[in-house]
Amino acid sequence: MNKKVLITFLMLFGINNIVWAGEYLDKGCDYLQIKHQYVEADKYLTLAIEKEGSGIALLYRASNYELNLKRYEAAIDDYTNYIEKVGDVNTSIAMVGRGNCYYQLGDYNKSIADYSSVIDSEKYDPNYMWFLYFKRAEAYDKIGNTDKAWENCNKAVSLVETGKSYQNLYDEKSRLFSLRSMLFSQRYTNK
Repeated sequence: MNKKVLITFLMLFGINNIVWAGEYLDKGCDYLQIKHQYVEADKYLTLAIEKEGSGIALLYRASNYELNLKRYEAAIDDYTNYIEKVGDVNTSIAMVGRGNCYYQLGDYNKSIADYSSVIDSEKYDPNYMWFLYFKRAEAYDKIGNTDKAWENCNKAVSLVETGKSYQNLYDEKSRLFSLRSMLFSQRYTNK
């Protein structure tokens, strides 16, 4: 089959959208992960989403909004669209990201709900489960539920102490033990 016939075939069946979406996705990821030019990454990821509809570009754009551009509402929209429209193995990642955005916006009950859904599903990397318990402990602490915060904090600590965690998150683990100390002080000085 010659090149002209192949291009015509691809265009007739809409496959060219996938090819172009892939090119935009590649450029978006390049700007996001290598060049650290987050506004340019947003531009290309948006083009990939427009061509593809939804998919991995949506997840990348949501994380760019969350982690780099601090556009939490836009990230929540993208994470939610990803969860509802794609619903694949990365759904747990999207739910954690959305929970983090809710936390940043002060909607602690929604962040707790997302973290809880992921914890209950058991479809998340076991080496990071401690982090979900830690984040949920922080959210419970923010709403004044010290007992639930304490319970989640202890679960996170037990996962860290039994070696069921990645070792490269030292700062987060320091925050976990600081939270546990603060909760311990609150529990026993208020009684």
